[in-house]
Amino acid sequence: MSQCFSESTIEQASLAWLESAGWQVHSGAELAPGGPAAERDDYGQVVLPQRLRDGLARLNPALPADALEDALRKLTRPEGAELIVRNRALHRLLVDGVTVEYRAADGAIRGAQARVIDFDHPAGNDWLAVNQFSVVENKHARRLDVVLFVNGLPLAFVELQNAAAENATIWSAFQELQTCRAEVPVLSAPKALLVHSASWGDAGEVLDQILRTGQNSRQFKEYVTRLLGYGGVEPERVRECTQHRVTALGGGYLQAEQAQVHRFPLPPGLSGQRGWRRLTITLAWLTPINTAHQSWRRADLWFTPPTDPLHIKRQQAEWRAVQRGTVQHEVLEGDQAAAFVDGHNLEIRVSCRPDAGTLEDAVPYALATTLEVAEEIGVDIYAEIRERVAATQVSVTPQA
Repeated sequence: MSQCFSESTIEQASLAWLESAGWQVHSGAELAPGGPAAERDDYGQVVLPQRLRDGLARLNPALPADALEDALRKLTRPEGAELIVRNRALHRLLVDGVTVEYRAADGAIRGAQARVIDFDHPAGNDWLAVNQFSVVENKHARRLDVVLFVNGLPLAFVELQNAAAENATIWSAFQELQTCRAEVPVLSAPKALLVHSASWGDAGEVLDQILRTGQNSRQFKEYVTRLLGYGGVEPERVRECTQHRVTALGGGYLQAEQAQVHRFPLPPGLSGQRGWRRLTITLAWLTPINTAHQSWRRADLWFTPPTDPLHIKRQQAEWRAVQRGTVQHEVLEGDQAAAFVDGHNLEIRVSCRPDAGTLEDAVPYALATTLEVAEEIGVDIYAEIRERVAATQVSVTPQA
């Protein structure tokens, strides 16, 4: 006799798994305004302020209270008129810390960076999972199945579906997330960085040594892509830049038959140098969907990786596989010397076209680009790119 799992069963199983992994678990009703353990002033408040205050105080014991309140204010009111701009600003605060000023005991005005998340010691953070979390914004009310908070900040939410219901499909779940994105945009976040640090790493090399043969060499990348996807995630690779690794974030909105060109300045010290270099580019977008169409995604975004300036070639995931879904993730490597002049840019053209029927809405997207080189080359590419990045431009052009 088959057993059907209801949405409630899956929700409770998910919460039990999170609790076993070290997360605190509460219901939205407990934390709601007027609830027995209320942590919100109203339903429009998605940040849990006291947990955020406690986290900032715990991670920054040397900062006075007014500096911590300044950090809390900047975290709950990220700058930017558009959603993707605010998301990028918030991501920068999470990774780099919040710049604050305060008056010291001697009367001097001093500055500091307030840490928001303890990346080095995860146990030092406050991990909270809340189910049935109600939010009201722009006169729209939504109740989210599970919201995941880190130090009081909502960093992810989970949409669950009743497996016994006829309309419980991946499409209905995705449509629910799309509705939340449109009606409660404060909960949405760019997903490019979730994939950007992924790499096959040692697993790819082991599979290559064991499984590649003369008979399957043409299809080998496709086989490994099915097995490993984009590979394991290494968050530290995108958390910060180094002298030999630079990550840039971009993004915007595209309508049908539009394109935007992102220019990534090349470090002139790399010109003429032999040695290993890798370019990683990740494009992610949030598409409207058409449940009546086999292709389902109304918006198809893509880019063609630039290879000539650096003499690099595609590696890892099979190239056709990386253009499916709503993420394109490309890894390119090489070691040949490449000649270019100061002022030369990598140009990454992001294009948009309708896929499953008509496309009327502007589509938000994010683009992450990382260039890294071997330390033996002896070039501080971070310093060189940072000097030139202010001169880069993004142009919007009709799709040819």
